[in-house]
Amino acid sequence: MLMGTIASGSYQNLAANDGSYMKVNAGKSGSSYYTDWYASTTIAGQPTKLTITYDGKYSTSRTQKLYLYNFSASSWTQVDQATVSTTDLTRTYTTTSPSNFVSGTGEIRVRVAANTRSSSYSCSADYLAYTIEYVAPTMASLSPNKDKDRPFEVSASQKPGNLTAPRPPLVRGMEAWPNPFNPVVRISFELERPIDGEVSVYDVSGHKIAVLVKGRLEQGSNVLVWSGTDADGKNLGSGVYVARLEGEGVFSSVKLVIMR
Repeated sequence: MLMGTIASGSYQNLAANDGSYMKVNAGKSGSSYYTDWYASTTIAGQPTKLTITYDGKYSTSRTQKLYLYNFSASSWTQVDQATVSTTDLTRTYTTTSPSNFVSGTGEIRVRVAANTRSSSYSCSADYLAYTIEYVAPTMASLSPNKDKDRPFEVSASQKPGNLTAPRPPLVRGMEAWPNPFNPVVRISFELERPIDGEVSVYDVSGHKIAVLVKGRLEQGSNVLVWSGTDADGKNLGSGVYVARLEGEGVFSSVKLVIMR
């Protein structure tokens, strides 16, 4: 989080809603006093839903405004506002059309601002959180003919001429939380029946980096923990990776984002 008028260009990390504040003193420009602080993050791909949750208070009552950077218009767009006083107020803004607010490289920029003509004041920011939702791809979208750039092939679940497909063993595809993560991420999936399979992590070029589990995968919920390391136990750098489940006709994958 950029600390604005305290020290332009400096940053401070805030734990989630722990009562430890970043205090921003108002700066004066002309006849008005302003507070302005910024935050940004980078995600993997375009989401279908974006939620910003932010919390803070002021030394005296002020109108607090939330802006998101519109990459299509190259300008800030005000999306929310509220009257905030000396007691913490948590605000949540959600959009189901976030495409203009996510750059081509997955960057999201947030700005929280207030101003007054009366007197100097201060803003105390407690935390800011991003919640990202994606639509899971359909099986048709996983077809090699319709997704030629996809680095992995879907395993065939039945031979030509077999008119009765077996009951699919995958009940719930792969999910990951928290994501982005540092230092660990939990990867989950659910199986209708046990299978022999493998869960591995790949880089975006399709190179296998680490094998999380290989062999018998049990019926029901399976949860794996990955600490962002390669097969030799070395920490990987920030970036996008893919966890992949495959075995007995089952295929599922999920993007993982490391933020060091």
